[in-house]
Amino acid sequence: VYRTSEGVENLEHNYDTFAACLEIFKAGGIVLIFSEGLCINEWHLRPLKKGTARLATSAWNNGIDLCVLPVGLNYHSFKSAEKIVAVNFGTAITQGQVSGESEGKKLVAFNTVLAERLSYLVFEIKASDSIKAVSDFKYKENIIEKIFLAVPALVGQLIHYPIIFVLRTAVIKKTKGNGHTDSIFFGWLFMLYPIYLSIFVAISITLLGSWGLLALLFIPLSAWCRVQSKKAKYFAE
Repeated sequence: VYRTSEGVENLEHNYDTFAACLEIFKAGGIVLIFSEGLCINEWHLRPLKKGTARLATSAWNNGIDLCVLPVGLNYHSFKSAEKIVAVNFGTAITQGQVSGESEGKKLVAFNTVLAERLSYLVFEIKASDSIKAVSDFKYKENIIEKIFLAVPALVGQLIHYPIIFVLRTAVIKKTKGNGHTDSIFFGWLFMLYPIYLSIFVAISITLLGSWGLLALLFIPLSAWCRVQSKKAKYFAE
C-alpha cells in the first residue's frame, strides 16, 4: 500500500492492491493487514489507518461474507535477537456489528470497533517502564530442558555471536532507529548465514580433516539447542 509520502503518483496502484485482496476474499482466502500503517518500536496501539476498514466495507458491499479477526502481536524486546512474542487473538468483526448512514461513517464505526478490540490485545507499556515490560510478558520455562541443553546452547551462542553482533551493529547504524531494524537484520542474517557457516566448516576441515565435516551438522544443531534452551511458553492470566 502506497502512502502520500511515498509519491502521489503511486497512489493509483493501491486500487490494484485492493482489487487483488477482494479476489482473495472471494476465494475464501486470508489477507494479513497491519492496520496501524507504521512500524514504530513501542508497546502502544497507534491510531488505525482506514485501509482495513475500506477493504472490509468494500467486501461486504460486494456480497462477500468477510470476517475480520483482530490480533495483537507483542514483542518483549525490539533490539534483542532472541524474543518472546505474545500473540493474542480477539473476537472477529462481522458485517452486522458495523453500521453507518454513509460510507464515511461506516469506516469510522469499523475503526472504532477494531480499535476497541485491539486495545485488549496490545500491551500498553511505557518505554521507560522496564519492570512492567518484564511482568506483562508472563511465561513458563522448561527447567529440565534448559539444564540438559546448557552446554551445547552456550557453544551455539558463542559460535553465532560474531555474525549477530556485527550485523546488528551495522544495521542499527544504517537504519538509525527507523523501526525496520529487525526486519533488515534478519533479512541479511538469512542471506549471509550460509556463507558464515561455510567459513566455519572450511576452518574445521582444515584443522580436523574429514572429521571437520561434522561441523556442518553440529553448528546449526548448537543454534537449535540455544533456541530450545531459551524457549518459553507465554501464558495469559
